[in-house]
Amino acid sequence: MHSVFVFGSIEIKKIEVKRMNKRISFIHAADIHMDSPFKGLTHIPEEIIEDVQASTFTAFDQLVRTAIAKQVDFVLLVGDVFDHALHSLKAQVHVRNACETLQKHGIDVFMSFGNHDYLKGAPFQLTYPDNVYIFQSEEVTYFPFIKQGETYAHIYGFSYENQAVTTNKALEYEKVAAEVPFHIAMLHGNANQQTDHEPYAPFNIGDLLRKPFDYWALGHVHTQSILHENPWIVYPGNIQGRHRRETGAKGCYYVEMQGKETSLEFIPLHSIAFENIEIDAQDIETIEEFEIEIKKQMEQLTDVQTPIMVHITCEHVHASFMDLYEQGYVQECIDILNHTYAHMPVWKYMYKLRIESHHSLESDVHIEDHFFTELTTAWDDLPVESMLEPLFNHPQARKFLHPLTKEEQGTITKRAREELTRALMKK
Repeated sequence: MHSVFVFGSIEIKKIEVKRMNKRISFIHAADIHMDSPFKGLTHIPEEIIEDVQASTFTAFDQLVRTAIAKQVDFVLLVGDVFDHALHSLKAQVHVRNACETLQKHGIDVFMSFGNHDYLKGAPFQLTYPDNVYIFQSEEVTYFPFIKQGETYAHIYGFSYENQAVTTNKALEYEKVAAEVPFHIAMLHGNANQQTDHEPYAPFNIGDLLRKPFDYWALGHVHTQSILHENPWIVYPGNIQGRHRRETGAKGCYYVEMQGKETSLEFIPLHSIAFENIEIDAQDIETIEEFEIEIKKQMEQLTDVQTPIMVHITCEHVHASFMDLYEQGYVQECIDILNHTYAHMPVWKYMYKLRIESHHSLESDVHIEDHFFTELTTAWDDLPVESMLEPLFNHPQARKFLHPLTKEEQGTITKRAREELTRALMKK
């Protein structure tokens, strides 16, 4: 037994020495959503909507330039490269051409598909160059990464065959060939049952820590986050925000690994930023006061290099201000300001205004009234999904719609209640 132990120790030492002499670098990106149909954007000037619609392409091009500038060994694209199962030919051609550019610089690409671009939903798939390695099934497999004639790393992963993967795929990952210096796992799934994302391929951090991998390259959650270090468990977020809940810098991670050391650098890639402005309107009674507050808030958006789409929420609204809003003067004021902001060298654009009402039916009407009692009770069980079913099943609309999260259902219910409250109060 003693001799076996010594032999095992020697082998481990050999592996560690071999690993110490090896170095790899890569880009970790996910949720590209190429050619995404942006949500909630209407009545936008043509020159701005063109920039918005091109933003996922522009961000992906910046990813390619970053990979070349950093001279990385490979790029990981961890699911939802395209925005929906019927992804456009334009998006596919763009990604294929980008991969050909990377091939010219000796950079490999490892790609998996997620719940938005699942394999069985795709009407076609282009032929990618030889530097692209695609996981073609839901079985967890691996590709070797070869450098200078040696296997430097194993890249593990799977692709969604159908839109929903409900099993814990993390349990299926198994390390192959311990003598290989680096083992990297790609996983498009939901960590710790996050409620703001679909619970696909759910897992807990403990599931990953029990597996002997050096780096978990995650996808699916659009918020950048590092869940654990050594081993690294990382969500890069998406590379381009698409609506008001996807604010701030969006991009990828540049990763270097040598021996037991791993370093990460987050690199912004977005070409347009989404930002939210919240205005306390309880003391705003005139259009002039509103204009002054809007200008002050817009000046605080200090990113001077990236165009910004701005969503405005007005809270604690004064009755006089509500009158101005209902008469259209508030929106007209925004339109006038937008004409200036939209023609700046780096534009800003206020694309949506929301009035947040804090009235309640219970406080504004006689609760003993049977009608209002029944109406108030009904809000708790408002069947949002069934009410919207005709829209989501429409043959044209369903191409651009995704299942509603619980948060989105709650928002719809709340806004419907606010609109009804205002209408009833006016009566």
